[in-house]
Amino acid sequence: MGKNNKLIIKSHIPYSDIEQLPKDQLKERLDTNDTLEFGHSLQSQIGDQIDAGFLISGFYEDNSGGDLLDKHIDTYIATKSIKL
Repeated sequence: MGKNNKLIIKSHIPYSDIEQLPKDQLKERLDTNDTLEFGHSLQSQIGDQIDAGFLISGFYEDNSGGDLLDKHIDTYIATKSIKL
């Protein structure tokens, strides 16, 4: 976060800590068993499930309950998929 509680965008989607984090930061996360983060477009998340033969039978959006974006947009999704 930048000055005056304004968000500063550092990365774009698609995003992968494995590919985009500086090597020293990635090593530190791996050494401490910290989580790795990934960002996917809706097209890749849902489209690739459909392309793999899944039927999307449910969809849910949510937020983290404390991020700055939460008052503006839900940033998490879940799909229920059935393999045909």
